[in-house]
Parts: sequence; structure tokens; C-alpha cells
Amino acid sequence: MAAILSAGGGAAVSHLAAAAHRRLIRSRPTVIDVTCGRALRSRPPLRFHRSELRMDEVEVIDAIPMTTVARTLFDLAAVLSPGRLELAVNEAEVHGHSSPCALPELLERHPRRPGAGVIREILDEGRIGYGAHESELEEQFQILVVEECLQQPLTNALVELPSGPIVVDCLWLPQRVVLELDGEKFHGTVRRRRQDLARDRALTAAGYRPMRAGWREVVGGRSRLAADLRQALSASSGS
Repeated sequence: MAAILSAGGGAAVSHLAAAAHRRLIRSRPTVIDVTCGRALRSRPPLRFHRSELRMDEVEVIDAIPMTTVARTLFDLAAVLSPGRLELAVNEAEVHGHSSPCALPELLERHPRRPGAGVIREILDEGRIGYGAHESELEEQFQILVVEECLQQPLTNALVELPSGPIVVDCLWLPQRVVLELDGEKFHGTVRRRRQDLARDRALTAAGYRPMRAGWREVVGGRSRLAADLRQALSASSGS
């Protein structure tokens, strides 16, 4: 807060400092990064970055103005290697962080900022898709459940596994059927695919039937998905 006050109005903790506070990176930086709209000389332990931050790029965390997760990741692209950036994105995904303004919007808004090229490359390759369609996908699936007259699942349900508890998107507990909703590009990294496979194996070993569906299945192939769910729920009920 002292760093913010010293920078004046419109300032926010950013870059590595914001990433560490949100646990997107494991290391603790030795400096406090602050972004503000005027040029200030950095002095230990403060490091200032000049940039005008819009309202949807800042939120208050623990009473401290801080760049949103998406804006923090965008800024990290200028100071981290692509591999370390992808690790930070995966941490944001694992913890379910969301932002009012997603990475593609920030890229369109700041096409020439440092790191924009890295963000553009990894978005184009589908290696990350942070902030895209997660809430919309959940809403579309709820519409599917109602319109297809499916049994309502438990959402964001806690499942106890031998390896520890996990939270699944949709759970039909009597039938032990699990459906994970994979947002567009959200699960595209190698690391995340491995995590998904490990979760599915653990669920299967514990007697659950894991299924997955993305935007294409929920919106474009909803009748096929509904039929598959009916079959899974029916088969599990009879077992």
C-alpha cells in the first residue's frame, strides 16, 4: 500500500509482484512492481512501470489495487520466458481465476506493448486460452440440462479420492457420473492435458465415470452430448 500511495492515483501493484501475491509464480520477487500513468524513477525496493490502466484491468485485493489476473499475465509476457509464462497461466487456471477483460481483449487493446507478440503467438497456437468462455460454457450447459430434461447435477462438487479431495464441474452422485466442462482452449497445454488425464484415471479408479465436454459439444453438438449423458446415467443406474 505504501508503494501505491507513493505512485499516486490510478496506480496498481503489477508484474511479478502481482503474480507472486496471487501465487501465479512460486518465487518471491525482491522488488515491488507498480504500474501508474506517470513516469517515476524506480528506487529499491520499488520498480515503476508507466502505463495507463483501465478500470477493467485493475481490482482491489486485500485492500490493495492490483492488476487483474489477465493484465498481470499480459505484463508477465514481457519479463518471463514462454515456458514460465505458461506455468503462470496454468496456475491461474488451476485456481479458477477470472478477469473482467480477457487476454484476447488485452491483446487487441495493447497490440504493441512488450510481450504482445508472445501472447499473440501462444493464443494463435491454442496453447493457452485463459479467460475465454468459462462462465458462458457453464451457463450454456445449464440451458442444455433444462431443455433436454436431464437430471440436474451437483455443480462445483467436492469428490473425495484416495489421493485427496478434488472439485469437479458436474456430478450426478447416485450414478457416480462426472462431467468436466473444458473451456475453449482452456485445457490445451501439455501440462493441463496431463493433469486432466490424471484426474480422469483417479476418478475411474475410485468408481466414477468421468466425461468431458467443451464449447463445441455443449453448443454445437448438444443433442449428441445429451444422448451420451442419458446413456451414461442410465447405465450407471442399472449397474
